[in-house]
Amino acid sequence: MSSLSRLRHIRTFLLSMIITITVLAFISCEDDPTQPENKTPANRAPNTPVNLMPVDQAEVVSPFTSLNWNAWDPDGDDLTYDIYLGTDTSLVKSDHPYTFYTPTLPLDIATTYYWMVVAKDAEHQISSPTWSFTTRFGVIGLFVDAGGSDCNLNDHVVGFLAIYVFQLETTGATKVRFSAPPPACTSSFIWLSDTRIYPSTTGNSQAGVEITYGSCIASPVCILQIDYLILGSSPSCCFYPVLPKPGDDRIFMTDCADEIRFAEGLTSVINPDRTCSCDVQIVSGSTWRTISSFMGK
Repeated sequence: MSSLSRLRHIRTFLLSMIITITVLAFISCEDDPTQPENKTPANRAPNTPVNLMPVDQAEVVSPFTSLNWNAWDPDGDDLTYDIYLGTDTSLVKSDHPYTFYTPTLPLDIATTYYWMVVAKDAEHQISSPTWSFTTRFGVIGLFVDAGGSDCNLNDHVVGFLAIYVFQLETTGATKVRFSAPPPACTSSFIWLSDTRIYPSTTGNSQAGVEITYGSCIASPVCILQIDYLILGSSPSCCFYPVLPKPGDDRIFMTDCADEIRFAEGLTSVINPDRTCSCDVQIVSGSTWRTISSFMGK
């Protein structure tokens, strides 16, 4: 065999060896159990729901409150929620698709409620912490009628205005403490006097007043009249809230068992227009009503 032929055989042999080694190495890598496999990622559980409103341990919460929370899924899965609410966190709604929930009936007044939600995707579920809030004991509001139904205050012409202060939404109270000076958005209300309905009234509506009824009085009841000279120059949508007495952090009521309770101040509206009006829901005994007189509501 010539030298040239010999070299061709050697080259062919070496090329065959290289191809064989490469194929064996590739097969070995495919069979290696230490190599990572291309698997579909496992489904992950939703994140723990976060409370938005009412904030945990809130007080003076409306009996018409909605529950609001936030939750999300790291895989982008659709979530549903089981909602627990009550004095003992009873299940009230299953497979709810939204991150808010409004009870179908008003809650009881002056009651501490506990609530939580369970977020669920197709494979997992995760519970929120248990949160709590306490509903208000009552409401103090300002009205332009002696029946306590119209909380929109009109200031379009010069004249006299009587504002009636009502205690609402309580099963019974013996004392209340609050203030009701005109808001900073108007200089048109000139205070003249308070007309007392209960003799044991100390202070005044502008600087802070305390009214002792002398017996247990259930709502609704007019407890004071505030008399103003108005100049007819208030702007539209001027909000007039009932406030705590200066130095207090809340509006205080005393119930018929002599327990101190917390009330909410209603916000009336001076010169309402189509963008604003006084429209609030009030619990009255076992029923509820909407206080509103704007645009025929």
